[in-house]
Amino acid sequence: MIAESEVLSRLPESVELVRMSSRHVILKMLKNMGTAERGTLLLDLEKRLHREVDPKLEVLLAPMGDLNKLRNRTRGVMV
Repeated sequence: MIAESEVLSRLPESVELVRMSSRHVILKMLKNMGTAERGTLLLDLEKRLHREVDPKLEVLLAPMGDLNKLRNRTRGVMV
């Protein structure tokens, strides 16, 4: 099993480690960024972790709930 500290020391400030399993690193974004910027950051991080920690690690984002307040309020409302 990979030590959590090995992964934590390599994370940029814009992400937070949610949890780790033997092959998965699940992250949460701490700041809003565009899709392209976020994708590049995650791919670069995964490549770095493959090179420096374990080539079998997979970087995943934790699922986010729907942040749209109007859509959340009208869920289930029949018109």
